[in-house]
Amino acid sequence: VLQPTYSPPLSVHSTAQPRPQSICQSNDSVAMQLSQGPPRATSSGATNIVASQTHGPPPLAKAASLPDTTTLFAATRSHSSLPLSATLAQGPPPFADTYPARVPRALRVLDLGFCKGVRNYALQRFASKLSTLTALNLAGGGRSDIAVAKIAQYTQNLTRISLSWSQQLTVFGLGEIVRRCPQLEVLDLTHCMRLEDQAITMVAANCQQLRVLSIAYCINLSDACVHDLLRFCHRLKVLNTCGCMGISEEAKDLARSNGIVVDPFGYLPFYDA
Repeated sequence: VLQPTYSPPLSVHSTAQPRPQSICQSNDSVAMQLSQGPPRATSSGATNIVASQTHGPPPLAKAASLPDTTTLFAATRSHSSLPLSATLAQGPPPFADTYPARVPRALRVLDLGFCKGVRNYALQRFASKLSTLTALNLAGGGRSDIAVAKIAQYTQNLTRISLSWSQQLTVFGLGEIVRRCPQLEVLDLTHCMRLEDQAITMVAANCQQLRVLSIAYCINLSDACVHDLLRFCHRLKVLNTCGCMGISEEAKDLARSNGIVVDPFGYLPFYDA
């Protein structure tokens, strides 16, 4: 069993968000180095649930395991952040399938990174409740184009999103996000292996406020997408191209010459940007 350790990321950001302490934190710190498959939660117990808000009600206390859905939403009703990273939904029924109306009204940050049991169908059902979000983590959930497109209809205020390890994601689903969310500053597409240059060109053309982009292990990309990013995204500061075999060192050096930090080790866009 892998026992990954966390190394502090490079100081390439000015306003860091606190990291949720969870199984996902340990696994995701080495996920960039793996191409065989996404990290997995190894146990339903010993998962910490910590709200990352800095104002309002006191943050949630650490829990030995994920509480039942009703209790969880009742406890977070007035919270601005709901971190469920690497938790396992207790069933039946699956998490969120029957509680869409319980999503906190003032929710700004929703972290479902590697959260088991949140199905694409459930996300589509309560997408309309997510209109207040500014940050959304859907990493490792096998999100479909249809689910992503549905969410995009209601989340125009997003500035930060992770769709990493979504191997079903294509240019269609990503296109809906970047077209409807022009304020995006942080975008994590790590290991979205079906994306090609056309998808990243669409990102560059629509998200000119972009500061951080990870396309690590998107194996179908070439130098062309880097040139498009340099052409349109003048605020880009961090670009992760690890494992992109089609992107040359010359293209990476060109990005560095434009003041961009390329391939920072241990940098997790959703938490560190």
